[in-house]
Amino acid sequence: MEFWQERFEAILCGPDHEGRHAGLPQHIVKSGRAPRTAVNKVMRVNNFIMISLGLKPGEGPIKQKDAEKIITKPNENDVDYYSQEELERFFAACDHRQHLIFSTFLYSGCRREEIGFLYWDDLDLNEGELKVRPKPEFDFTVKTKQERSVTLPPELVEQLRAWKKRAVTRLVFPTRNGGPLGNSLLVSCKRVWKRAGLNCGTCDTCLRLKECERAYLHKFRATYATMSLQRGMDVATLQEQLGHETLEATMRYLGTLKKQERREKVTAVWATKPEQRAPAA
Repeated sequence: MEFWQERFEAILCGPDHEGRHAGLPQHIVKSGRAPRTAVNKVMRVNNFIMISLGLKPGEGPIKQKDAEKIITKPNENDVDYYSQEELERFFAACDHRQHLIFSTFLYSGCRREEIGFLYWDDLDLNEGELKVRPKPEFDFTVKTKQERSVTLPPELVEQLRAWKKRAVTRLVFPTRNGGPLGNSLLVSCKRVWKRAGLNCGTCDTCLRLKECERAYLHKFRATYATMSLQRGMDVATLQEQLGHETLEATMRYLGTLKKQERREKVTAVWATKPEQRAPAA
């Protein structure tokens, strides 16, 4: 088993001809796929290998963070987030369990692993707090190396309280076998997006797989940050909620907010319809 695990690791994430950590993800990108699509495909193969070899979560030949190294970070002021209309249509297409899972993503601003490996022990429903902690058993470490507490809105707390009455495992959102959901979280997100009629129909993955690249889990975190600022949360508080090590990382979301405010001001001045213009001084 150890032999095959090493062989799979060499194939999935071995160095390319220049010695860089690339392997299969980079090969898929060179074949014409988008980087995020390549990561998703590799993680599905990784999950299959884990099941075939009887490995525990976190023991697969490649880690999500390693596969994601091929994804080029966008411009610091270029934040992609869900619109209010997209959210309404998305959640209308969810079943009860999906609705709660993705609501937790949206209203906590947590990362994929932080929700996927969430224990009931991490939730203080009396205080309305979610504690982000490392999970060595899943080979998960907190990104900034520091634990943090995330304050949750009351409505989400009540939904989680009701969900806890049905809990049979330590994980808040387990698979049928009691393990973490892993890549199935993303698969579910894309299926709901498609069911809601939100596929763009033009991106590479829409054309090839009928799975839209505009739907992905980290976008809930960006939506949380952007909407928090839009609705008045100060940057310092948002930094604590998101667990950013520096204020500069949080300030990135202000670029989107300023762009929107600028658009509204220009519309108010130059709108062709009188009712859209700002009143004259």
